[in-house]
Amino acid sequence: MKQIIQFGYRVQQPVQGWPVVDCRVIPNPYMGFKATAVTSDEEYKAKARAHPQFEPLVREAIAHLLKGNVVQIGCLFGRHRSGAVAEEVQRRMALGDPGYEVKIHQGITGSF
Repeated sequence: MKQIIQFGYRVQQPVQGWPVVDCRVIPNPYMGFKATAVTSDEEYKAKARAHPQFEPLVREAIAHLLKGNVVQIGCLFGRHRSGAVAEEVQRRMALGDPGYEVKIHQGITGSF
């Protein structure tokens, strides 16, 4: 099984020795985005997916998973930018080989 560890740098640091994809190169979706009471996580993730750095980050994460079993994907809070990348990596890995099981873990717990 392949594993994606989605985390936030503000609350934890990545585990040394495991590859890391740092999504902080994509601007925080909260910046310059007028949030309303109905703004959803998906709207923030869509903004991250539209950024030109999104595709290179997805490819980098896939390359790490093809070489090993774990990749850590992080951003400031570990929710929108890293979530958008993690979900896309999971989707593409399943499309490329339906036998791949890719699990996304929220945060680094060391319990897997």
